Amino acid sequence: MNSKTNYLLLNKLARKHGIALFGSTYMNSLPLAELLQDYGINNIVYKRCIDGLRIEDAEKHIDSCVVGLLPEKLIINIGEEDITDDCDMEKLIEDYRWLLYNIHAKLPDTRLYLTSVVSEHERAEELNAGIKRIAAENGCDYIRLYDSVDYDNIEVELINRLKPVFVRTGINYSDLANEALINIMLPN
Repeated sequence: MNSKTNYLLLNKLARKHGIALFGSTYMNSLPLAELLQDYGINNIVYKRCIDGLRIEDAEKHIDSCVVGLLPEKLIINIGEEDITDDCDMEKLIEDYRWLLYNIHAKLPDTRLYLTSVVSEHERAEELNAGIKRIAAENGCDYIRLYDSVDYDNIEVELINRLKPVFVRTGINYSDLANEALINIMLPN
């Protein structure tokens, strides 16, 4: 059974109106179940990611991965697979806009959070600037996952950035990105 078929089946059984993560290889590697378990988080959070997913192909997977969940909040982390030396950045940005248009059309009550891509490629910052701009244009929240990336400890840094998303107390973060992550996962 492929992930598309698997997500369709899982979404029929899933509780609706929770939080969904939609992304590619990097977000798929996030140990979400362990993170939620370690912090005793009872919020409904589903990871709907596909290894190797590219921006231009993401629209084809929205229905099978996310729409059936009717999420209250959707965190989108996509783009790292698209960055190459010769990629057409304007096309990537337009494909991202089209993806958001389709998500808004199918999930008009879902709050969207766009995250920065995590990549060592020199053009990653260019794509992140475009994603930030798209977020502002479309009324979405933008979350920069890293200020500077220590690739030797990237998984630890990611988990430390996402921990506040799931817990309300005992957090002393001044970074606005961390505050945004906290608000994503907490009920309204």
